[in-house]
Amino acid sequence: MTHKLNLHLEDEFMRIVESGTDQGTTFQIPLLSMSEQFFHQGSLTASALEHAIEWSEDRLQLAKFAKPDTASLLTNDPQVRRLYHAAGIKDVEGALLHVGAVEQIFSRLVMQANGQAPGQDALPSSGVFYASVVVVRELMHHLGFPVIQLFEGSGKLSAETPPLPVSSL
Repeated sequence: MTHKLNLHLEDEFMRIVESGTDQGTTFQIPLLSMSEQFFHQGSLTASALEHAIEWSEDRLQLAKFAKPDTASLLTNDPQVRRLYHAAGIKDVEGALLHVGAVEQIFSRLVMQANGQAPGQDALPSSGVFYASVVVVRELMHHLGFPVIQLFEGSGKLSAETPPLPVSSL
């Protein structure tokens, strides 16, 4: 049986909740304060990215999240949808955001932080966007989620939302 886990990024915390339940894990990773602490007024530096990564890793470890072997990660979170847009992926029901696409966005952020990004490759200049990229990247790496699947709605999966193939996990 595949465990469908829903990802929610919030101003005050991040949560991963078992689909159809209220059970889940809360991570003390508040996007708003992370944005203010590391990316004040949308500023982006390589040093800030490095500190944000370390800060996120520490909080992911503190949560002691145990990912079920057959878990798939799904979201309808607006901040994650911005990553789909940045990766050039249409945010339609069932669309997949692979860890490689998140790495490419992160690489673009690093280039932007070092003043090397071409103008046409510019990403949103928002501290919350930068924080979202870092959090999703670290989440995927450290918790072992190779993809995030998009679903529509208010947090409940529709009957039409196809499960991820077990082989992709």
